[in-house]
Amino acid sequence: VMGSSVISGHVSDRSDRPGALWRLRDVRRGDVVKWTDASGETHRFAVRRVQRFPRTQGVPARLLKTTGPHLLHLITCTNRQRTSTGFHYVDNLVVTAKEL
Repeated sequence: VMGSSVISGHVSDRSDRPGALWRLRDVRRGDVVKWTDASGETHRFAVRRVQRFPRTQGVPARLLKTTGPHLLHLITCTNRQRTSTGFHYVDNLVVTAKEL
């Protein structure tokens, strides 16, 4: 496989209960992420970068490549802000890992 794979998910639900990727904030460079594909094959990735991007600007297109090494981008929200009606997140957290 070449290029980028992307998995995105919620950090929390509307009641602020943990979402599918709530623990992504704890991931650090060098950590190993395992992903099992639809055929049952497990892929191992080493975290290379942890970045934040303003949600108003979206995730940079340069991350979504169809060539080059197989990278995994895990994306969720971060930087929670309170509002008069509850809360929202102003940034995206992007964890980039390279297949081992």
